[in-house]
Amino acid sequence: DDITKVISVNGTKSSEYEVLRDSLIPSLLQTLSHNIHQEYPQKLFEIGKVFQLSNALDEHWNVGVVIAHNTASYTETKSTMQELLNSCFGPKYASMVFTPAVYNSMFIQGRCANIIFNEKNIGVIGEITPVALENFKLRVPVAAFELNMSSLLKK
Repeated sequence: DDITKVISVNGTKSSEYEVLRDSLIPSLLQTLSHNIHQEYPQKLFEIGKVFQLSNALDEHWNVGVVIAHNTASYTETKSTMQELLNSCFGPKYASMVFTPAVYNSMFIQGRCANIIFNEKNIGVIGEITPVALENFKLRVPVAAFELNMSSLLKK
């Protein structure tokens, strides 16, 4: 589900920290936007805390990955994610299911999916929308995924 409540922080000293982030992908896109004059392909990752508000404040560690070049795709990103999981955790994550995301404003409709493991949504994967690419002044296609590492490490 793409619709989340914004979690704001009172009394911050910087406007950069007024809202707790619920995804790593926007900061990775921002980093790509600062590197548009560098050679492609560019592949970046970040591991960090994210926050979501449901009945209570949920804080967990995510890993986010972006791949940027002229032919970046959902398929390449899925392969990268599967290799990461296999290298770090072994083959037990081979049973992941990818269900089409109903709506996610970061990704192209029909080129994104929710990542399901043990009947729990643990992440999202897809190709970034042209609108988002334009907003970040990116000149090449970008594909990305983000996984809830806290939930993976509990297994």
